[in-house]
Amino acid sequence: MTISSALRFASLATFAFALGCSGPSPTADIMTASDEVTSVSHSPIRNQSIGNCWLYATAEWIESMHYNRTSEHIDISVSYLTYWDWFEKITTGSIVAPDGRALDSLHGGRGQNELQPGGFLPVAAAYVVRYGVVVGPDSFIPNEPLTGKSITQLNALAAINRSLASGALSTVAARADRALVRKELDAAFNLPSHVVADLDKVFGPAVDKRLDIVGTSVIGTIVKRPQQIEIAVPNAETDAPQLMTLKAAFGKADTANPYKRDGEWAFQSVTYPSDPTQQRAFLRRIQRALNDHYPVPVAWKVDWASMVGTSFPSFHPGAYAGGHETVLEDYEVTNVPGFGTLPAGVTETRPEALAAALDDSAKIMFFRTKNQWGTGGRTGAFDGYYDLSMEYLNSSETFCEFLGADGQCAQTWTTGTFLQEVILPAGF
Repeated sequence: MTISSALRFASLATFAFALGCSGPSPTADIMTASDEVTSVSHSPIRNQSIGNCWLYATAEWIESMHYNRTSEHIDISVSYLTYWDWFEKITTGSIVAPDGRALDSLHGGRGQNELQPGGFLPVAAAYVVRYGVVVGPDSFIPNEPLTGKSITQLNALAAINRSLASGALSTVAARADRALVRKELDAAFNLPSHVVADLDKVFGPAVDKRLDIVGTSVIGTIVKRPQQIEIAVPNAETDAPQLMTLKAAFGKADTANPYKRDGEWAFQSVTYPSDPTQQRAFLRRIQRALNDHYPVPVAWKVDWASMVGTSFPSFHPGAYAGGHETVLEDYEVTNVPGFGTLPAGVTETRPEALAAALDDSAKIMFFRTKNQWGTGGRTGAFDGYYDLSMEYLNSSETFCEFLGADGQCAQTWTTGTFLQEVILPAGF
């Protein structure tokens, strides 16, 4: 069921928009409910080459919200967001070893000098506020394909890890030298001189300027401010699309919680509750957002042994791969009072059916998510999309964290449910 807007407007990681000439007020006018869209619109399927799915999900989330406003598709450079993620991790000392432990040279801890590309969408939002976005798949990396795997990102990660391990960035002092870090990143990404010049002009060679600091200009460069990006998100009170800029939807950082954003229209990260009695209310919030054509980012865990084709229909432990972040597109629901099953992939236009699908007795069978694993496997309109059954999402897995002297497991670790959290618009 590709949920229609007849009822409302118009959808851990290893966790895109036509540009307006000027950004409207964060609390711009509200479109009428007659301007409906019949499904969650997404940009083309991408294919990540490294563990930065959360940045791909961020780009695709923004692209969809922009389409909801303009009916135009744009492409956000994921490589640009990746560049700034690595800059932040290296210069702040937050890069970690493959097992998640802090690096020796940074925190007096343990591990290897290796940058890990994982993260969370709220962190990506902070990067967009600070550094903006670049529109066009080849505006940052010339000739970089939109949908193919990014060889640039793959090669850049290897180059930066060499620099961290034994090269120019192998010492704490070097990593604190922001100009040097920029220089190493420019070389790793093989940035052309005009792109380096634009970054120098906007941020300075040592990044002593940011877009959230007064006086920083992007005029004449490839960099776009979040307030230049027009989007529409659902208004929880009016059931109509609220027009605003990306800056308004991203809000401001919460000083006490880096994963939280503050502001009237700021998105919210909502964790899946462990209490079964609270889980139906959580799923209803996702349904409402998807009904209003909001692209819902979702963090979930991957176990390859549970995958059959393009679905994770049930839980078969044995190949746990860690966290993943994608964007939801649809769902299938059964036991809908008066309507039975509303199947995924079929547009539902009856307001009364959509209302009934929110009933406590209705049962979500699976959510359909746009994935960053490329196309292939599903035929038709949903090539590149994967179905996540509730049986799978409600599963968890237990591992032995370390062995005791007798060779037996001394302590276990449980993943929690495979459904972790979603990003919802304000008020949902």
